[in-house]
Amino acid sequence: MFLSVHSTAITKPMTGGVFKSLKRNLIHLHTDTDAYFRREVHGYTQKLFDRLRASTATLSKGLIKGRAPEQGRLPFPKECFQQRSTHTGATEDPLADSLAFIVWYTRFLEWELRSTGTYQRRITALRSLIIALKSGVDAGVPRAQLSKSAQGELNWAHTLQISNPGLTRLLLDLVMDPFDDIREAAISVLQLCLAALPDAERALVLATLPRFISRAEATMLRTGRADQADGVARAYSLLFAVGSADAAASSKSDPSRSGVFDGLREQLTQTLDIARTNLSEAVNGRPVHGIYAALTFVFSGLASKSRLTHDRYIVDQDGFYPSIANEAADARRNWVEAHNELITSFESLWAIVYNVLCADAPEGNVPDEVDEAANMDTREVLSYSWRGLKEAR
Repeated sequence: MFLSVHSTAITKPMTGGVFKSLKRNLIHLHTDTDAYFRREVHGYTQKLFDRLRASTATLSKGLIKGRAPEQGRLPFPKECFQQRSTHTGATEDPLADSLAFIVWYTRFLEWELRSTGTYQRRITALRSLIIALKSGVDAGVPRAQLSKSAQGELNWAHTLQISNPGLTRLLLDLVMDPFDDIREAAISVLQLCLAALPDAERALVLATLPRFISRAEATMLRTGRADQADGVARAYSLLFAVGSADAAASSKSDPSRSGVFDGLREQLTQTLDIARTNLSEAVNGRPVHGIYAALTFVFSGLASKSRLTHDRYIVDQDGFYPSIANEAADARRNWVEAHNELITSFESLWAIVYNVLCADAPEGNVPDEVDEAANMDTREVLSYSWRGLKEAR
């Protein structure tokens, strides 16, 4: 792959034989079980798109000559979307070959995201999609989100819309994947896709988010699994990031940021009330760790001005309080009140699970308020307590 991609002249076109070789072998490179090997593949994929950008821009100079900037980029030729290329080796067209390969590669990555695919296929495809989107081949991706090399002077002459309804559906399914890195990568790709979509198509995708979150929440409440709770939290962070800042202009299908946060606050209050009065009911059907994780991501998104950050919690956010200070007086008062309420809820949760976690032998301790008829294992009580405190820390 290195020998196929590398060239001392980045604008030198790639041959049809190279593209045939990549099509034949990339599927095997993407399935390698060695994570270090796959990182090398991603590095060469980045170099591949850098060279495709430079070479296609050079080959397209005659097509864009005299074209006004307001006319935008050229669309991909229809021939590039056909399964088989119409030209033969005797009449090789380097530009058509390059553009047709890009179309094939994006379709190949979308196919690799299928639910029956292996972990290696899905995580490699997701990270490769991030490379493709940040390469700038999709003109809808904001310049600030492009890779450093894509922000140079040599730009794509053509544009290809990578996002589509089928891809966004696959990405939403992967938000609930058992693997943490797949969930994180899926949200990153979704964020780039939403930023690149035209307004009308973006509105259609956003309209499905509340319904997806409702189904995901129902699954989380039924199973109490930590990975599904994390998926719900990431979905809420995405909904908060794309939500309207104007509460008056919000709707049921497009809630405002304050509406998303207020809904989470209400869920948290109800869940803690249930845990305080009936711990067995809370353990069996109202896990608290998913709500805390969602609130954490929401505050992280607020602190980073709607950019999703998945690795820092509210107490670590240096920009949270300055961002609150820049709000209007009423909005600032509401956020401060919400922050204080969240801190108080941590103390409430600790008071609820204290007797379980601080027992001399917690493995065999079942609180008195837990009904014996519930047939609850002490491991479930401990898991509920530890997960809740972990997300509230």
